[in-house]
Amino acid sequence: KKLESAGSRMFFVLGEHDISRMKDVPFSLLLGEMGFATYIGDGQPHEFEGITFIGFNKHRRSEIEALREKLSNLKQNAGKNILVLHQGLIEFHEYAGEMTASDLPAWFDYYAMGHLHDPGTKKFTGLKGTVSYAGATDASWGFNIVDLSVEGALVEPVNLQSARKSF
Repeated sequence: KKLESAGSRMFFVLGEHDISRMKDVPFSLLLGEMGFATYIGDGQPHEFEGITFIGFNKHRRSEIEALREKLSNLKQNAGKNILVLHQGLIEFHEYAGEMTASDLPAWFDYYAMGHLHDPGTKKFTGLKGTVSYAGATDASWGFNIVDLSVEGALVEPVNLQSARKSF
């Protein structure tokens, strides 16, 4: 609510912890229903202030081919484009990755990734924009501030101090 009152807008997709096999409404969808965030996990373009966001919810390993098909059918929009995925890329984590950077459409200005808990940012040959994982907010990582006024996006990580103790 504080972010929204300050003029910030949140966009989100659902990860594997949000789409459990239990019949329940994910917490993040409630934020969307209350008007504090915008759900974009449906693969449809969502435009906000000249930036088009396209996102997909977490796809399990058995669904990766279907996700690749959806990604290959996306159409580029005017202005800046951001792809939001909750998938692991093998180039970032050999064992937790389900797909490769070459599976991503080449024309996005920024690739906002989730699923992997360690932060990381890479630029890949063949992709217009930067691919970045901000890391898990509950594990002392944080979020990214992204400047889209430069070619390929400038990513500035912001680290958080976690109140949750881990051993």
